[in-house]
Amino acid sequence: MSGINLNFDVVNQKGTPAFYSDIFANRPNYGYPGRVFISTDTGAIYEDTGSAWTLIADAGAGTTGTLQQVTTNGNSTTLPIIVQNMLLSAGAGTGANNTGLGINALVSNTTGLSNTAIGSGTLLNNTTGNYNTAIGKGALTSNIASQYNTAIGYNSLQSNLTGEQNTSIGYNSLNANTTGASNTAIGSGALQLNTTANNNTCIGFASLQSNTTGADNTALGTSVLVSNSTGQRNTGIGSSALSGITTGSNNTTIGYLCGSAIQTGSNNTIIGNYAGTSALASNIVLSDGAGNVRLYSNATGLIGINQVVGTPSAQVDIHTTQTYGLAVNGTTTNNAYLGFANAGTYKWRIGNRYNAGANSLDIYNVGTSTTALSFNATTNVASFIASINVGTGTLGRNSFSQSDFRIAAPNDANILNGIAANTSMTIKTDYYGGGSATPLILQSSSNSNQLYLATTGNVLVGNSTDDTVNKLQVTGSVKISNLAGTGSRAVLADASGNLSAPVSDISVKQNIQTIGYGLSEILKMNPVWFDYIDEYKNYGESRQNGNIAQEMETIIPEAVFTTPSTGKMGINYDQLHAVYIKAIQELKAEIDALKKN
Repeated sequence: MSGINLNFDVVNQKGTPAFYSDIFANRPNYGYPGRVFISTDTGAIYEDTGSAWTLIADAGAGTTGTLQQVTTNGNSTTLPIIVQNMLLSAGAGTGANNTGLGINALVSNTTGLSNTAIGSGTLLNNTTGNYNTAIGKGALTSNIASQYNTAIGYNSLQSNLTGEQNTSIGYNSLNANTTGASNTAIGSGALQLNTTANNNTCIGFASLQSNTTGADNTALGTSVLVSNSTGQRNTGIGSSALSGITTGSNNTTIGYLCGSAIQTGSNNTIIGNYAGTSALASNIVLSDGAGNVRLYSNATGLIGINQVVGTPSAQVDIHTTQTYGLAVNGTTTNNAYLGFANAGTYKWRIGNRYNAGANSLDIYNVGTSTTALSFNATTNVASFIASINVGTGTLGRNSFSQSDFRIAAPNDANILNGIAANTSMTIKTDYYGGGSATPLILQSSSNSNQLYLATTGNVLVGNSTDDTVNKLQVTGSVKISNLAGTGSRAVLADASGNLSAPVSDISVKQNIQTIGYGLSEILKMNPVWFDYIDEYKNYGESRQNGNIAQEMETIIPEAVFTTPSTGKMGINYDQLHAVYIKAIQELKAEIDALKKN
């Protein structure tokens, strides 16, 4: 016969093998009811009843027994063979090279050829479909005319109607597929709900299980892309990779749970254990096995290193706790450089140059093949090959060392600009590597000293000879705009050290009362002569006259002050003028009274 169709297991009632074939003399002992023995020398068929081998079909054509039209010519038959509920046939119809094994396997076939059906209801409705293989109950049961499908497993490709070139291996794999073509599903429940989508490949339990119309997806691993329904061109490798995605497309992930939080996001490439976010889009992420992001590029092409996925603050944003955030390690001479190009043409490079045993840092003009700035690591001397413009001025000469640094600019040019609010700028003149500090000098074009900051911290204007005592030393006149006015006047210093001209306008006064001091307080004062100690000689070299501040504090405290920087007390003699006037008025009154008497 050209085909054998078996339905149900081919065993006898006791579970022992049901078929034996040999010459009659070699038949096994009876005693296992349900067994069938085919005698190869006589062509007869016997059944084991438990107590004997009973002839059920002889060698001639006949209609008795349960086997009909059995002949010894090629051991063939034109009818199906049914033994103990088992159907062996070539399938219905005229199609050639078909094999059917199982109840209703290939039962509807008309012209379909080269089909193999093993299992109850396999290729049940197939009529004209060719080159299909179905193994397992219900496999390809709905197939009618489609070709080149392979279904292995219970109900695999059960609903397939016209879909072709599909391969499904596993329980319910591609179960709902109707017209989808060129799909490969390996694993229980793989592509179970797929209906019309094409070109999907999945290997693993429940991989692409919910997919309906999404095409060109690849899933490798348990539950990979398990929730995907319409998303396309996704690739997931690793258990539960992209397991949460539903409609997102063009995602590629490798790793356990990789991209598992993405649902609608598209165009991502992720390696590692990073789960992503629901709508993550157009990111490239490299993470470790714990999901820590090590490198990523966001949708605008900005690159973040060692930080959470988001928006980097620069084209390349490096977060690090290391000494070097970025290292360029040249392994041969003249190759540890960072290059800067414009429209693909390199203009400048910055990096390390090995020159006669000394490592240097150079800023090199690629266009002119010259070094614009070089720092020598041996002598710690920097040299300019060309000037550098600062604002509208120029920084440097053709070369300078640590004792020769100059800034020159035209009128009103901003030399040092852009210092942020609430910050300070420090200029240090210490010799690098040790040694004595040197003064900071600002000169005019004629090289005369205009401003001199001495190593003592004293500031000199118009000269460079430090008296080592006074913090501000000016050679020439000093103009203070807020002290300007008609006539000469005293200068007052307030408690904060601010200088100002005195003001006595009634518009700035309140609580005006007659003074309580007078002749009595004047008589308590102790005028003295004295000399300043050496430290305070700048207040006066020769004998001075005045009062003692501590004594004055007990008489007229308003006239006494303390300097915060030194803790020394002083007297504001301007506060005594009104007391003098009041004393004179009291004396005048006494004189007038005496004249009347």
